[in-house]
Amino acid sequence: MQRPKFEFSLPLTLYLRWPGYELFLMGRLAALQVGLTARNLLGARIASEKTLFAIIKQSITHRCALSVAMLEALRNSY
Repeated sequence: MQRPKFEFSLPLTLYLRWPGYELFLMGRLAALQVGLTARNLLGARIASEKTLFAIIKQSITHRCALSVAMLEALRNSY
């Protein structure tokens, strides 16, 4: 009897983030996005750079949204 073959891949974004959550994966869980080096130090470095870019991008987007909200509040107060 043959075992059924299951194709499984994690739905990670380009930045190794689980969609809809603030959850970033590294190591063997991110092997499909990082490559063969995902389980060693080079893979950890690549994954941490991708994660860092996502965090920086998110904080810049958040700051811009706050700035726009503050400008609109100032405009509405006059």
